[in-house]
Amino acid sequence: MGGFAPKFNVSRSLVHDRSLASNVPKTNMFNKFVLRKMLEHYEMVYVKPNDGTGGKRFDLRVMV
Repeated sequence: MGGFAPKFNVSRSLVHDRSLASNVPKTNMFNKFVLRKMLEHYEMVYVKPNDGTGGKRFDLRVMV
């Protein structure tokens, strides 16, 4: 796991801070339904591993 906190947990914590919430991107756990819904709303979404890897694994960018 590399010692980093899971991204989903970090995002959930940050959105509760009013001074940070507007800067936190929409974050969901991945599944096909969520990906479809996100692509209906956004032109591009990033799919990232939940475990903190410190940039050692790739992210997937999906565009409509």
